[in-house]
Amino acid sequence: VLVLKHCGLNDDAAAEIGAFLAENQTLQELDLEHNNISSVGAIALADGLRANTGLRQINMLHQQGASAFGEVCLERYQEMLGTNVTLTKILWRLQSRKSFALTKLITRNVEIWRRIAAGRGDYVDMLPDHLRESPPRVLTDKCPPQSCFGPPALESQQFDAKAATPDTNSTSIDEKDQEASYIALPFFNDQEACAPEKMKPKSVLEDHSLCFFDSDVRESRSER
Repeated sequence: VLVLKHCGLNDDAAAEIGAFLAENQTLQELDLEHNNISSVGAIALADGLRANTGLRQINMLHQQGASAFGEVCLERYQEMLGTNVTLTKILWRLQSRKSFALTKLITRNVEIWRRIAAGRGDYVDMLPDHLRESPPRVLTDKCPPQSCFGPPALESQQFDAKAATPDTNSTSIDEKDQEASYIALPFFNDQEACAPEKMKPKSVLEDHSLCFFDSDVRESRSER
């Protein structure tokens, strides 16, 4: 765990950390809360995470001078998660009506590690197409791969968000948490699943939308 809270880190520092993440494969948690990182710095972190196979959680909440990360930032994290199958939790403020797409990719990673923790080798069929033939070693070292027979499933059919979301251990969020915007999903270590933190109640999870990102997203959903 690397905690860099209240360090006055800016986008240049974030770029250095991104370069570090591209090389380091052992760090599992990175806390960058309460700094001065904008979308530029967040994108630099995403670039580093493309080659990273160790980090499970990153916290970028409460950045000074940046109310929320935007669409361009979201798109770069989507691209990064097209390769990264180890990141299972992002905490940040994201202002985007397309946030559900990023949530879907994070949920995929959560389910991959849930299956690995259970000793199930069928996680291969959930991997991006270009990783199925030769799954990352970070996965195969923990659980031998076993692909199901038949043609590859469409990505939209590869996982069930309900299966990836524990129901008995889910905790309701308080009023303060409702004002924040973040992805907060469970992630798994080598031994057991970690308890979910700050997750929406089950009734909200049933439409595969695991988090809300800002007030206008909540309004748009209620209008539908």
